[in-house]
Amino acid sequence: MANWYFIRACLLVALLTDTFNLGRLSIEFSRTPSDWAVLFSSVVTLVFCLIGLAAGEFVRNKPKGS
Repeated sequence: MANWYFIRACLLVALLTDTFNLGRLSIEFSRTPSDWAVLFSSVVTLVFCLIGLAAGEFVRNKPKGS
């Protein structure tokens, strides 16, 4: 059995950190290959964190008999 509270808390921290870094990158973006790599990986991380948080909510709200 997974500790969903801990997993969701970690995903939320990762989401907040990633959102902050994307905001900083939007100001300092200089179109170098490293900036594009950071942008791409940040967007992928953002999407996976959102999917993970949504899945955690579905697991939490699932009826106990199912």
